[in-house]
Amino acid sequence: MIKSGFLIACLMLIFADTSAFAKTSSNAAKIHTSIVSYTKSLQNHIKDAYVFLNIIGNEEEKAFVKTSITGEFISQYNASIITDSPNSEDATVLTVQLLEIGTRYSDYNQSSDSLKREIVFTCNTTISKGKDSKKNIVVLPQFQTSDIDIISISEIDELQLPGFTFCKGTIPQSKETFLSDIVQPIVYISTAILSTYLLFSVRSK
Repeated sequence: MIKSGFLIACLMLIFADTSAFAKTSSNAAKIHTSIVSYTKSLQNHIKDAYVFLNIIGNEEEKAFVKTSITGEFISQYNASIITDSPNSEDATVLTVQLLEIGTRYSDYNQSSDSLKREIVFTCNTTISKGKDSKKNIVVLPQFQTSDIDIISISEIDELQLPGFTFCKGTIPQSKETFLSDIVQPIVYISTAILSTYLLFSVRSK
């Protein structure tokens, strides 16, 4: 079984509410908060239970979600996490299928140096108990959460630390950049045409 002290210490270091460099919560901290909300929906099923976690997703997401869930189960619901085998009469098997976990950025029209940030977490959950767990399956409603706020573009590098893939989002092309992409080629072409015209005009004289 997993001891609570080490996991909680890890969570405090990795998922601090405020980044050491940024003024607002990091993407990792926001995703962790979403997972904490998810664990609250499970409290009636896992309180004081022996829990075996079966998380389905890519390795990076699984490791992050498992750490967050385990810390909450131990510290808040007095659950014991089984790491070896779920084949026990008292074992509760929690299967979490990760559907979407990540960060999205979109334009914020009221400010050219700000972006709208959306943290998303969606998963399916089944719970079973005992050795005959395949027959005793409870399917819970799909859990979905979306947390939206406004951030400064200058903070993005710090907010995306420690660099998990799901903590990174595609930064939209700003209106200024879009306009400059159109205007700059026109200016360059016009300058080249004018320079060529002046060169031949001088030579003809």
